[in-house]
Amino acid sequence: MAVRDYVNTLFAIQLSQTEHKSDYCEYAEARWNMWQKNPNRRPVSFLREGLGGQDLMIVAALPAYNEEKSIAKVIVGALRQVDKVLVVDDGSSDATAEIAEKLGAIVIKHERNFGKGGALRTIFNWARTNHVDILVTLDADGQHLPEEIPRVLKPVIEGRADICIGSRFIDQASSEMPRHRQWGAKAISGIVGSLSGLPIGDSESGFRAYGRKALSVLTPVEMGMGAESSMLLQAGEKGLTITEVPINVAYKDLARHRTRNPLYHALDVLGSIFKYVSIRHPLLFYGLPGLLALGMGLYLGLRALETYSLYREFPTNIGLIAIAASLVGVVLLSTAIMLFTLVTVIRERR
Repeated sequence: MAVRDYVNTLFAIQLSQTEHKSDYCEYAEARWNMWQKNPNRRPVSFLREGLGGQDLMIVAALPAYNEEKSIAKVIVGALRQVDKVLVVDDGSSDATAEIAEKLGAIVIKHERNFGKGGALRTIFNWARTNHVDILVTLDADGQHLPEEIPRVLKPVIEGRADICIGSRFIDQASSEMPRHRQWGAKAISGIVGSLSGLPIGDSESGFRAYGRKALSVLTPVEMGMGAESSMLLQAGEKGLTITEVPINVAYKDLARHRTRNPLYHALDVLGSIFKYVSIRHPLLFYGLPGLLALGMGLYLGLRALETYSLYREFPTNIGLIAIAASLVGVVLLSTAIMLFTLVTVIRERR
């Protein structure tokens, strides 16, 4: 099937579907009814009118990698809700970019696969360059429902939050997420919430809305799957306000099977979190363990010398452990001091 025919078929199917309107919350239901009477305007336009007629540029952005089977439906649904749709094709080998272009999305292509963090960095750079007021990010695989974009937008448009996260775990949320993934996501969210000092229940959700302030101060620094969690840590550091709204997530109907190992995903995210914390708080991350290791090395060294003075026999095993612990302690303390000095200089120059 030619790409043009494929896109036209998916477009016709999407336009024929109306069952999703019943999933809206009350305000979005009302906007939908008004949009049915005036189909040339998007539901977000009515939401703006209800909030004082703000003239905002709202863009939905999709990081995409080999999503030709699902991206058309997501783009068509998103175009009903926002002013523009941006797709960052992260080195796909299929027709993802061509389908997106045919449907009227703005497409940026990466020559190779950089990872989700790399795609998000491109999205944020584009949003700042093009003076976007509110950016909505959602996955291109179909798990996030485009008709719920107004629900995620509402707190940001109303000025109640700088970032709104579509959460899979709060009241009224509906998710087909496998149990083991839920446990992992909740554990990571707990770590991010503790480190950021923010009440975050779903730090792994990619369905988010970012206001103008968030777009101006946040920059994705991680290239992999840990980018979204590290951005929330940045948000806590920058004093941004975050809220969450319930969303529905479809896992069973994903267009492609997930091949990413969930253990690798979790380790990637945790690695990104620890790397972020180690750079931002080197004295705590490296210095405290360094002091403990050095203290243990000195203690064991004294015990070894005491044993030698009493029995004239040096305990080799204790001595080796003491030397190793002392060396580790010195290295960690040196790293902590150097990183702290470097971070301080960088912050002063900003």
